[in-house]
Amino acid sequence: MRNETGGGAYARVSLESKAAAASPVGLVIMLYEGALQRIRAAKILIEAGDIPRKGEAITKAINIVGGLQAGLDLSKPDEWAHRLDALYTYSMEKLVQANLKNDISLLTEIESLLSDLLGGWKELVEREKGKA
Repeated sequence: MRNETGGGAYARVSLESKAAAASPVGLVIMLYEGALQRIRAAKILIEAGDIPRKGEAITKAINIVGGLQAGLDLSKPDEWAHRLDALYTYSMEKLVQANLKNDISLLTEIESLLSDLLGGWKELVEREKGKA
């Protein structure tokens, strides 16, 4: 059972509505944004000394990256899918290390990596809009 405030419940319903209406690429973008939000929160929580909530934030980021990885079709010889698979594995390993060591520099590294990947997905959307 969820223990949410009114604002938290509203935010969850709003996010669920956006996800239901999003394209597959739109969902990928939302997942990247969610992972980045959790990583940024974890950095702030480390600085604040709130280790339990830092752990929750990093765990959520790991789960999101794992979800992105699970969505890859590795049965085909798609070079990009295999590259993303390796990057997601690397990212999750670094997030685990950051969690264990309270290492902001590792979080910053993965934040940068995921931001770059997010930029690529957003560029893809813009290209597709240009073709329409």
